[in-house]
Amino acid sequence: MKYNLKVNKSFRYAGFVLLILVIVLASLGATSPANAKQKSASQTAIANYVAAQHNPNLSDEEKIKATIDAYFITRYESQKLLETQDFSQVLEDDTLAWVKKEKDKREIELYVATLFDLKYVSYSYRLDYDSIEIKNNKAIVQLRESHEVVFDALAPDVSKLTNLEHVLTLHNKNDAWVIYQDEYQDELSQLLNNETKEKIKEQVDQNYQDDLKRKSTSFQLGQKVLARIFSRPFVLNNYSYNRTAARNYADTYWSSYNTAWYVTNPGTDCANFVSQAMYAGEGKTPPDTSGMNTAGSYTYDWYYIWNNSGSLPWVNVQSQYTRIALNNSGRIGPYGTGSTSLCSVRLGDIVQLYDGTSWFHEGIVVESPYPYCYSSSYYKVDTHTTDRYHYPLSNWAAYQMRYILISGWRGQ
Repeated sequence: MKYNLKVNKSFRYAGFVLLILVIVLASLGATSPANAKQKSASQTAIANYVAAQHNPNLSDEEKIKATIDAYFITRYESQKLLETQDFSQVLEDDTLAWVKKEKDKREIELYVATLFDLKYVSYSYRLDYDSIEIKNNKAIVQLRESHEVVFDALAPDVSKLTNLEHVLTLHNKNDAWVIYQDEYQDELSQLLNNETKEKIKEQVDQNYQDDLKRKSTSFQLGQKVLARIFSRPFVLNNYSYNRTAARNYADTYWSSYNTAWYVTNPGTDCANFVSQAMYAGEGKTPPDTSGMNTAGSYTYDWYYIWNNSGSLPWVNVQSQYTRIALNNSGRIGPYGTGSTSLCSVRLGDIVQLYDGTSWFHEGIVVESPYPYCYSSSYYKVDTHTTDRYHYPLSNWAAYQMRYILISGWRGQ
């Protein structure tokens, strides 16, 4: 009996140990990498950044690029996930003024993306490094950012940006490269120079409410617009505007410059680019100048001197609006009307932006649901400065906007 009792006790003890092992293994299985929550791309980028800084086999240039990659990935992931991503680990000091501006900008971009269905379904970006200058513990990096993104509202169509210039300053602190400053200028960063984040969000809200109204009355508005078109009288000596030709020109040169005929100024080329597209909409190509008045007033007429420069209405946003929409009587070139109604905007029309102090930027409409009137996310624009291709108009929801509706053009 004693022997049997010992055996029974041994079995009970072994069973207890086995039970503990099962519980432990089950617990380990529940927290194993296969079952753990997958890291986000931002978390992976930050982890790669940290690993790169402690890798003795990497050069300073490679470590700097790892820092910059982590910084950009958090920006793109933010709009893909519609969640703020923490990028403080790659910054020298997250209390600096430029960092506050960058955080405000990202917050506004998320706000716009949430309201206007501009979440990234997918994205790919490219950084072209022009120079990396390293001296002691300081580095100056010049690069150009380009991307291709698919917005939720426009999927599967691709929108593009190219050659957005950045100048980044980095410092080596505690054997790790961190970003001290990122200097660049796109439309929203420029707006933040003049308006507060709160004021910009108010404009976004206003544009969103306008969108909601358009959605609820889109069919009726479309019918009214069609009625206006067919009742519009034709005027002798006026010529039709080829909207498709204007769009095709913009799509061809959105990321480059037509240097065969035009001198351009990178960084201040938006109105010049739009004027070139409108001239293509007249069916004209330099050196044919019959669709412009090269002998006219530099201030009031719309023209371009081949391989030299354009008049103010050709190269300046406000002057272009004044010439085409307000002061077009008896003048050679495009004519039309000004409007704040998106429902009237057609392919080949012009969109202008107000930055709180002036009308400073514009693009040309390359896709429109006209004559029906839907969300601004369904209107696409091409621009120079910043170079954008088929970008949704709602990307500019932070701005007050107006439109130049091209009616036609007058020629010699």
